[in-house]
Amino acid sequence: MNVTDIDGPDAYPATAPLLEIYNSTWHIYLNSSQISNFTVKVVQAPWNENKRDSVNWYSGFVIPLGSEAQFQLLLPLKLSPGNYTIVLYTPGISLKSEAMATFSI
Repeated sequence: MNVTDIDGPDAYPATAPLLEIYNSTWHIYLNSSQISNFTVKVVQAPWNENKRDSVNWYSGFVIPLGSEAQFQLLLPLKLSPGNYTIVLYTPGISLKSEAMATFSI
């Protein structure tokens, strides 16, 4: 999953302490500690290695403004073939502005 913070102040990083994955018949929420526990690798984009994207138990995903990283999660469940949507919930912004993406298995 590639994540970029494109709209926010540079004074502090954006955080996403709640992740939702769902399809038409199933959904799961991961809180910040689960995000931290299930993230097995953070690959920093080479053009901004000094920004330090990360995860932690309190904030979940931590993404400084303008940075980009790939977060690799190993979930303790098997997703069936189909189309899924991911939503990253960020405190302080409206639901219509939350980061959403879709993927297929």
